[in-house]
Amino acid sequence: MRKTATLLVLAALVGTACKSTSDSSSASSSASSTAPTTSTVPIPASSEPANSDSTTEPASADSNAPTSVESTEPLDTATAATDSAPPTTEAATTTTEGVAGPGVTDDSITIGVLYPDLDAVRQFVDLDHGNYEDAYNAIIDDINSRGGINGRTIIPDFIAVSPLGTDPSAAACTKLTEDDKVFAVLGNQLDGDAPLCYVETHNTPLIGGVQTTERLARAKAPWFGWQLSSDRLTEKLIGAWNTEGVFDGKKVALVSLAADQATMNDVAVPALAELGIEPVDTAVIDAPIDDVQAAYNQVGVLSQKFEADGADVLILVGQVPVTWGQGSLNTTYRPTLLGTNNGAMQAWAGDKAGPPDPDVIAGAMTGDGGSLAAGWADDATTKCVALIQAAGPKEPINDPRTAVTDTKGTWVAPAIACAAMTLFTAIATAAGNTLNLDTFRAAESNLGTLRIPGLGADSTYSATSTDGDVAMFISRWDPAQQKFVADDAPAQ
Repeated sequence: MRKTATLLVLAALVGTACKSTSDSSSASSSASSTAPTTSTVPIPASSEPANSDSTTEPASADSNAPTSVESTEPLDTATAATDSAPPTTEAATTTTEGVAGPGVTDDSITIGVLYPDLDAVRQFVDLDHGNYEDAYNAIIDDINSRGGINGRTIIPDFIAVSPLGTDPSAAACTKLTEDDKVFAVLGNQLDGDAPLCYVETHNTPLIGGVQTTERLARAKAPWFGWQLSSDRLTEKLIGAWNTEGVFDGKKVALVSLAADQATMNDVAVPALAELGIEPVDTAVIDAPIDDVQAAYNQVGVLSQKFEADGADVLILVGQVPVTWGQGSLNTTYRPTLLGTNNGAMQAWAGDKAGPPDPDVIAGAMTGDGGSLAAGWADDATTKCVALIQAAGPKEPINDPRTAVTDTKGTWVAPAIACAAMTLFTAIATAAGNTLNLDTFRAAESNLGTLRIPGLGADSTYSATSTDGDVAMFISRWDPAQQKFVADDAPAQ
């Protein structure tokens, strides 16, 4: 039996790295001149496996964390595999006065780095992201060899976090903020409200994760990301689908899990209303997270109701795709499915329980901010990946553009490391010589446009756009390739 919410984080990772359905990777530690530390947060003995997949991604979680990657040539630092100049950003240096923040000394900055413990979900989904520590260490060593950030070297503090349950994520947060006292935390291993442990409870800057308006409002510490916030992505997707005529002459219904009900009611429904579309129905699957059969039973009941209401387009809001996809196998209801969470849709497509029923997934669409397929050839991406490859990672870095069903997604870890380090370096550089929460937050207004590796489009950062507001690409189900394939150009 599996938990519907198991791979929220993995979904986010998949989405972030570019929507992959590939599998398993054990992130082993690698030596670095910065002497990183590594910890593995185990799965609690009481946690049951959950069968839900994804990557970027995981499913991911919302939070005050931005999700998009891009461009002030942010990293001629993380992206410059061969450049010798120290990392720079075109943003002006912040001059806010004050003492250095936690984890910051005269000559070093200690950062926490989260990544998924994929061994914990191996029996449910085959995911291989490549080696996260190898990827981060290669970038960090390069930055440090060129003088670090404003004269400070970076010291990474790695933690592998199991995607099963919430205890591992909470334990990682406590260790990094209370025990290790890092300055900031990087990574997309942040499910549900997990980001709030950092940005609200412990006032620790965060780079990564998926933001929502509600979580951003609660954040006390700076929160930046390279993925579109779930709210912004939902609005952009609905607008793009409307432009394509997907809703023309159709009746629309929406469904979500309980965790995404607010996004459905407060974002998706109003977005449709602005287009003059009134849903015939909305519903929430609220079965206990560990009672998969109850969730599937709810899918059966809702399928009958939606079909009776004449809904021929069903918007899957948030993390519900795996639950709906598996639960609908015993129904005859076959609407066009539109998913607002790319990672969750990718997770469904790569579910170890078996490929989606071709009749259920036919014509399905999703989308995300940026496109790894489009971004893999970017100069920023090419330089960063070459830097990691030159450092001799334990696994070859596969090309997502040529990947087939059985191709290992070893590009995921490099893509996430390149994005996270590019964004962090740009912000920390702009913060100036005094690095603390105030200067880090003030730096956002100076970032402007960045080219973050892996997105294939520019991101624009400001006080009202901490997710980068990158262009959105629609992805469509390709039955021949058995995966969602992003369009070559962003949606208009």
